[in-house]
Amino acid sequence: MQHFLQGVCSTLFWFHPLVGPAARGAELTREYLCDEVAAKAIGKFGAYLRTLAEVAERCGSVSCTNVPKGTL
Repeated sequence: MQHFLQGVCSTLFWFHPLVGPAARGAELTREYLCDEVAAKAIGKFGAYLRTLAEVAERCGSVSCTNVPKGTL
């Protein structure tokens, strides 16, 4: 529901200079919360983060080769 309302507000107020940054911030917050819920559901937060890093690396969107072991 929040995503829908965000889209409606973004559409109605597209001209406002703070709508874009606010929408991106809300999307990022939702993503973080979903990751946290998923990690708690499987019970292994570090393993979940490593899996996300591996997927991102395979997709070519980020390089995680210099992340020290034990950081994630």
